[in-house]
Amino acid sequence: MIDSTFLAEIDPCWEGKKTCDEHSSCVVEGDNFRCICNPGYHLVYSEFDSTQKCVDENECLIGSHKCDKNAACFNDEGSYHCQCNPGYRGDGRNCEKQETCEDIHCDENADCIETPLRKPECRCKPGFRGNGFQCIAVTQEVGCDVVDNCSKFASCSYNEVAEQYLCSCLKGFIGDGITCQEVTTDDFSSGPPQPTCFVGSCWCPQGYQYDGRDGCLETPLIEDSRENPEEVSCNTVNMCHPNAQCVYVPRSGIYQCQCNAGYEGDGQECTESEISCKDVDICDLHATCTFDTLLQKAICVCKPGYQGDGERCYAVDECRFSYDCGENAQCLYNKETQRHECVCSLGFLGDGKSCHPNEDTAECTTHADCHPDAACAYDTEKQSFICRCNQDFSGDGKSCSPIAVSCHILNNCGPNADCMYDIQESGYRCKCREGFEGDGFTCQKDSSCQHDATVCHEKASCVPSRGTYFCQCNEGYVGNGLQCKAVSRHEGNFLLVNQGMSTLRVPFNPTASNPGQPIQIHYFQVAVGIDIDCQEGRVYWSDVNGRTIKSSKYDGSDIQIFLDTDIGSPEGLSIDWVSRNIYWTDSTKDTVEVASLETKVRRVLISDGLVNPRGIVVHPAKGKMYWTDWNREGPKIETANLDGSQRSIFLQGSVQLPNSLTFDYDRDELCWPDAGNKKIECMGVYSLVRRTVMSNCSYPFGLTMSKRNYYWTDWITQKIESSPRPEGELNKSIDVPLGGSGKIYGVVAVPEQCPQMYNLCQYETSPCPEGHLCLPNGRGGRSCVCGIKDGEDPSSCNDAL
Repeated sequence: MIDSTFLAEIDPCWEGKKTCDEHSSCVVEGDNFRCICNPGYHLVYSEFDSTQKCVDENECLIGSHKCDKNAACFNDEGSYHCQCNPGYRGDGRNCEKQETCEDIHCDENADCIETPLRKPECRCKPGFRGNGFQCIAVTQEVGCDVVDNCSKFASCSYNEVAEQYLCSCLKGFIGDGITCQEVTTDDFSSGPPQPTCFVGSCWCPQGYQYDGRDGCLETPLIEDSRENPEEVSCNTVNMCHPNAQCVYVPRSGIYQCQCNAGYEGDGQECTESEISCKDVDICDLHATCTFDTLLQKAICVCKPGYQGDGERCYAVDECRFSYDCGENAQCLYNKETQRHECVCSLGFLGDGKSCHPNEDTAECTTHADCHPDAACAYDTEKQSFICRCNQDFSGDGKSCSPIAVSCHILNNCGPNADCMYDIQESGYRCKCREGFEGDGFTCQKDSSCQHDATVCHEKASCVPSRGTYFCQCNEGYVGNGLQCKAVSRHEGNFLLVNQGMSTLRVPFNPTASNPGQPIQIHYFQVAVGIDIDCQEGRVYWSDVNGRTIKSSKYDGSDIQIFLDTDIGSPEGLSIDWVSRNIYWTDSTKDTVEVASLETKVRRVLISDGLVNPRGIVVHPAKGKMYWTDWNREGPKIETANLDGSQRSIFLQGSVQLPNSLTFDYDRDELCWPDAGNKKIECMGVYSLVRRTVMSNCSYPFGLTMSKRNYYWTDWITQKIESSPRPEGELNKSIDVPLGGSGKIYGVVAVPEQCPQMYNLCQYETSPCPEGHLCLPNGRGGRSCVCGIKDGEDPSSCNDAL
């Protein structure tokens, strides 16, 4: 039993919290304490007895609320709520004008139905079917999935308007799908082509669109993606030449491909330019005009300490990892300089290479001398003005960070655990009681399997780890070692690959009788990122055109929209099947995000210092994630823990266009395809030994691996290429089956069962409080972090420490 006098000596808040107001919390400050008002309250002083108390803060009155401009704010005790004005709908923080039937145009054979809480809907009249915008008469014709009557130059695909499978001529052919003939230059010489119609559904050849009546109109080329949401810019999907980059043009308000210095063209095709910096001053301020003996002409070269193409130069990162910096310093990203720099830790001063304790007082004369979350206040003991962090922040005033609300306020410790002050971490932590062991959220009876193997499940083994022993489920089983169940087995040993509007299933060894087939086709989508949930036998893919993440079973059945709100351009995704979370990159929002596969609660983990994030891969057992950033001015691969902590650069300076990532669990290697240097490469995550798997590739994009081979998609060959693991000659190319359109993007190999892995988030039910995400922290533990869900207020949750 711990003596209360001892607790009072090591924990100033043990007695100090008794003096705090009921709407405040006690925070340790050195050997003293401070009472801070809870969110939604502010501090006032009594004019009579000089006491202080926390009173409700009217966010609506002082303007600190986050209600939409088309919403009303209502004050609550300790909080507030928002309500959209009449004629608008939403959660109050985001309100949009409510559509009426006057705003949409239904088919003449459809009725518009208005509902109070939903958007107006177009519904086909009895005797017709369709999506309401196009309705066709119900007929009894048999689709090509029942009777195979398509031309050999056509494919049988599902038509959403006709709600059945129809024959459609392949690219380069024209006809009704049953009869197709090759398109020639004379076909359209007399005017636009005629539409092909079947069962009331009509379509036109490529380059034309159906006018809704009886003709085909040439598809207009609209460059501005804001006017044509179906047009994909180079900022979304990289279609630039290897000697070009995707840049934002403020004058036109769009992204365009522009050739690098020394080259000219439209950005998608670039040829060597005759213009030399010797004749025209085109170099950056931090570059010099130097004669290149290889090109035999003068080119712009960035000065030492800078990198770029010579016309645009920027400072090189000062560090890649924290161990590149001095003692008591860490490698952090600086928003202002847009690079990683060595920064002395809190309480230390210096240049990041050499740091010494900060013994000086954080004196100030104005608020501008302090951190943005601090104020310049008079200190009666020091008799001078010093920087003091604001309420809900901690630090020395020069550097302030949010105070993490811990268990002494949240009261979120598990059974058989207590919230106690940890003198080493200077904060409260959940500690298991005597006779129990665990992380404070889950405490189990202290009975090591080293001495009593019966505590483990019959399908588990007692294994050593970090000086102790714990129960771990055997191969083929999943659980926490005390409870294990058989791993679900699903059909496997094939590839799933995205090609434009489709996801295709391709055997490892296709044959004439089994070349593969599409498992899903959605017109107007551009499916890019792809990964599988091997535990449940589902595939997830990102649609950059529809701004959604979707999923289905391996055979394409049970298609569902997983997320379709607050998504810009989800280019890459990766699934932690152990913790039941999905991670993705968004190149429009420039973020790395995570969501629970079970609850869809989500959180932004990385939002600074990203330019064009694309590929991403996670390692569930190590608690690590890696992602690529194909920023043409500084392409790199970064890493962080799965909870977003300890971010650092994994590789930079010798990569050009790293489009995707995959992890070799057997060799502890990270592998990627580089469309710039035309290689498939791997690098040990611990050894940092780098090797080339295959060189002289055409334009590799997606990458995956099976037990025997590496597989990658290629934009130029339009095939799936492969080579043996860990090294070997190029195998025979694999043709993708019919059903896709355009470039082939992401690819994933599907195993029969998941790799054997374990982490602390692997339970039937989440070990974290409701509304939290359980994320492995890369140090063998887990973090319970707040997430948000559609329609919920994120301010009502606190990270559980």
